[in-house]
Amino acid sequence: CWAGWGEVYFMGANFEDSLIYRQWQHQGVEWQRHEPRLGVMPPDRLSIHYLFDDMAWSRQSRDRVSRSPSGRSQTNLAWYLDWIRESLPDGRYVWVANNSLGDQEIGLAGERMPAECHGLNRWRDHTQCVLLGSYLQFTGDELFYQYYRTSTADIRGMRNSQYYVQQLTRTNIRCYDSDLPVTAWVPTRREALDILKYFRGAQV
Repeated sequence: CWAGWGEVYFMGANFEDSLIYRQWQHQGVEWQRHEPRLGVMPPDRLSIHYLFDDMAWSRQSRDRVSRSPSGRSQTNLAWYLDWIRESLPDGRYVWVANNSLGDQEIGLAGERMPAECHGLNRWRDHTQCVLLGSYLQFTGDELFYQYYRTSTADIRGMRNSQYYVQQLTRTNIRCYDSDLPVTAWVPTRREALDILKYFRGAQV
């Protein structure tokens, strides 16, 4: 469909982790990176905090019950929310969760941001962003991924990364002329490292 065009540019966040990039690469397309002249984020502007070390965050692990050293038992989601309330008592933050979780069920004091937030700029003054969603693809698509030699684990990582980075870039981190520090709060080390791939100057 691109016959007759001298050059074709694709522009989008996290493009190298998109399905079209991976699929067309397997079909023989040779991608070339174009470096636009954009502002550069100061290396120490973004900090990423996480709670769990050895866990893959999903709806199943989120709802799984675990026990503290003191013997107290509750879901991993409850532990995460307790950590957020203790760390951010003033409630001056935005947070994002799966649509299956209601506001009352989460019970956070901050302002909720929709998971699908592309192009929305009303949170650009916020410097604290709490992320607790899990964006897995449907298992019925597994044969589709296998056909293009892309594993479901890769898809999970790409999809989660795209959602998390889009949500994080709704905050003050999108303002290149700002020097305010921004903090992201995520459930596990895996999400922290996913974000770090796209904000390589960030501190974890």
